[in-house]
Amino acid sequence: MRSIDSHQHVHLREPARSVAIEIANDLRVPLRSCNSEARYVGGFYGQTAEGLSLPDVISIKGLIKILRELPNGISELGCHPGFADGLDTMYKSERTEEIKVLCDARIKEAIGAMGIELCSFADLPAKV
Repeated sequence: MRSIDSHQHVHLREPARSVAIEIANDLRVPLRSCNSEARYVGGFYGQTAEGLSLPDVISIKGLIKILRELPNGISELGCHPGFADGLDTMYKSERTEEIKVLCDARIKEAIGAMGIELCSFADLPAKV
């Protein structure tokens, strides 16, 4: 299942918002932060707006804190994991760290202990 998103959430501002909502409805896919069934959670990001590193945020402890604070219902965790070999971006080392944290057995254990069920966009209604 696909979903619609945009770089740095520009689809949340007009005139892009109206166009994105129309496209999402036509394609019958969710639009990030505009789907009443899923809440976007963007706190798992390892830099300030100025590009200063926030290693405590993208840590095991940081992610478990985010998971504990999730509201009831469906939440989408925004993150940027990836292997940054050859990638020219200021958010490079953090991508690799996100992978390590997301794949850590302690996160899997915490998800199970909290009763969190992982799902796909395919499980979401397409309504905007």
